[in-house]
Amino acid sequence: MSEKKKPVVLSGIRPTGDLHLGNYFGAIRYFVELQAQDNDCLFFVADLHTLTTAMEDHIDVDAASIEVVRWYLACGVDPDKAIIYRQSDILEIPMFALLLGMVTPEGELHRSTTYKEKVKDLEGKRKLVSFGLLAYPVLMAADILFCNADIVPVGEDQKQHLEIARQIARNYNRYFSDTHTIVEPKSHMLEPIRVPGLKGEGKMSKSVGGPDNVIYLNDSEKEIRRKIMSAQTDLGPEQGQPMADIMKNVYTLLELCAPKEVYDDYLRKYENAEQKFYGSLKKDLAASIIELVKPIQARYNSPECSPERVEKLLAENAEKVRVIAKNNLKKILVDMRFKNLAESYD
Repeated sequence: MSEKKKPVVLSGIRPTGDLHLGNYFGAIRYFVELQAQDNDCLFFVADLHTLTTAMEDHIDVDAASIEVVRWYLACGVDPDKAIIYRQSDILEIPMFALLLGMVTPEGELHRSTTYKEKVKDLEGKRKLVSFGLLAYPVLMAADILFCNADIVPVGEDQKQHLEIARQIARNYNRYFSDTHTIVEPKSHMLEPIRVPGLKGEGKMSKSVGGPDNVIYLNDSEKEIRRKIMSAQTDLGPEQGQPMADIMKNVYTLLELCAPKEVYDDYLRKYENAEQKFYGSLKKDLAASIIELVKPIQARYNSPECSPERVEKLLAENAEKVRVIAKNNLKKILVDMRFKNLAESYD
């Protein structure tokens, strides 16, 4: 971290599966933009959070975490401009979560919209609804507050969780803060990009529509073409009729991935109710996605993104981040009257 105080920006991704275009446009692209600004950026792999909903999926969390960082680097996150680390390498974070849980209103956790939605989904699949899921916002607060993050980029689905983190910060500062004041983080609302799935079933997600609903960053050219050519469409535009939802999905992908002139041309065709152009639209969409991911895949397969390099980077950055975490945890322990325990962090 620099000596001059810059805004601390923090964000992360759970390693619950291969990354796809939804992860790229919804998060990683913003990481690259934020690191180019005058910020101190911390981007992490939220591996502890994986167990809140994917515990029974038996994910190899360590291997999946390495993969996330490889894609971070491949997509342009620069380790010279941002600190990239793994959540579980910072043992102080769970301790922060435990202590911050003591000033967390229990009712706020049960009222969380995301919690209610996840409970419904897990119960529908006959999966365990754990305390970890209920306490997800507390662990998220620990992720944010341990380093006094000023700015947290979030989408609409995480806005309520961030507000809980802000309330936890206010509660801590009200009851304690003799030697340490926790920064109340500000949200940096991300542009609400909803990358649609290919099967007309909500956002791009394997859990919603299976692997053919998703374009993964590591999909081959052949696989990308196959998936795009099989994407759902309607029977063709009708003059004076609004665009069908399944076509809005295709056009959203086209707008995200294709040159503007290509998107504008196909939008004109639809608005003019031209017929029999969906085949060429899909071919151009597939070509645009291939053009987008090709340099990312090349970097992913280069030495700079190798598993060995990532493991070394994570080990180095764990030391840097633990200095921050230990320093702030010591102050909190003193404030919360655990002075003997605080001395162990000297």
